[in-house]
Amino acid sequence: MSINALVKVDETVQNDELIQLVSFDLDQEEYGVDVLKIREIIRMPNVTRVPNTPHYVEGVINLRGKVIPIISMRKKIRSDGS
Repeated sequence: MSINALVKVDETVQNDELIQLVSFDLDQEEYGVDVLKIREIIRMPNVTRVPNTPHYVEGVINLRGKVIPIISMRKKIRSDGS
């Protein structure tokens, strides 16, 4: 995962405006998310499975007292494209 990828906002614009992206690989494709949209990056804690959830929901984690769903983007993207 790259944390400080710099990309031009629009190739047709003459000013040299750049944005920072967090990039990641998923199934041999590279994706980028604007760094300003990222709240934080943490180590993966133990995931608690939850019954009767969609196949792409891996479970939930407890992050400082909040229940956070863990979604497999690989499974989510594959199921949306089918």
